[in-house]
Amino acid sequence: MLLVKTKLKSSKIDGIGLFANEFIKKGTIIWKYHPLFEKIITTEEIEALEKTPKKNNTSLCLQIRRKQIHFVL
Repeated sequence: MLLVKTKLKSSKIDGIGLFANEFIKKGTIIWKYHPLFEKIITTEEIEALEKTPKKNNTSLCLQIRRKQIHFVL
């Protein structure tokens, strides 16, 4: 769950990006896991998702912690 105000807008790098919509002071916590907003799934579940037809433009966010890979939807 994002803890800061954000906005979607055109990215100079590629497509649409998520940008801060407020000044973020160094050291500010900007995101916190919340089970009602995010779901951690396994690599096997990701591979199964990749094989299914896409119904929308859902993208995946990759989070790496202590050499373990978690995918957050």
